[in-house]
Amino acid sequence: MRTNFFLSEEKWNFLKEEHEAVIYTSDHGFYFLIRLDGFYKYFFITNEKDDLQKNLVLIQKKFENDIVVCEIVGNEDYLADIQTQFTKAGEFNEYTRLIRMSRMRSGNKIFEFSPPVHLLSMDRISELQSLFLKYFNKFAEQIPTWNELEKMVQAGNVYYYSDNTDIQGFIIFERLGIISHLRYWFVHPEYRGKKIGSQLMNLFFTKFDEVRREIFWVIDTNENAIKRYKHFGYLEEKIYNIVLINKKLEYEEQNN
Repeated sequence: MRTNFFLSEEKWNFLKEEHEAVIYTSDHGFYFLIRLDGFYKYFFITNEKDDLQKNLVLIQKKFENDIVVCEIVGNEDYLADIQTQFTKAGEFNEYTRLIRMSRMRSGNKIFEFSPPVHLLSMDRISELQSLFLKYFNKFAEQIPTWNELEKMVQAGNVYYYSDNTDIQGFIIFERLGIISHLRYWFVHPEYRGKKIGSQLMNLFFTKFDEVRREIFWVIDTNENAIKRYKHFGYLEEKIYNIVLINKKLEYEEQNN
């Protein structure tokens, strides 16, 4: 079995309810595309890699005037095998690659937060979404939908830093059993260099008493960030997320 469909039922429902879907089926696979902000996100579930290649050829023909993005996740051997099918199918190129990092918690500190760190309220979702659309790379960073942001805020998993009226930085994480997953961590360019990021990161280090392991993804060419994370005790897991696009596009850190 080969697949890149690792969405939770909740995440799938968010996408399905808010966006157009195009679906293909065969004797060996199920393939679908979700229309997002100016591009299609491609998912596959198949038990035959040649069938995947056939569908990719079809996608290239049907969507040659559109941008199609696909993420594949796994270790190096698995990804090399899957990526070959995309290469054989035509113009799919590697846009960027993320690596998963993790560490085990040695013990939980008491979770505390106080101004200028705040729990984000529902009335600031629009402002939060504007920051995502302006500063996050829409092809590689899985910008959340409006409904998904609402769910995150309702769960109490979104915090922001502000000593005025602006969202100067924010952090979003969630607990998956004994694992804490850092989803998004951002400091506004106008407020960088003030240790806002480290204050927000302290929430990730200390929230959820049940957590024993912390994980997140980082662009594998971001050597400064990886070095900083290693200083905190994080290790590279050799699990990668490769972002493939059917156009020759250069990775941009910010989507302006």
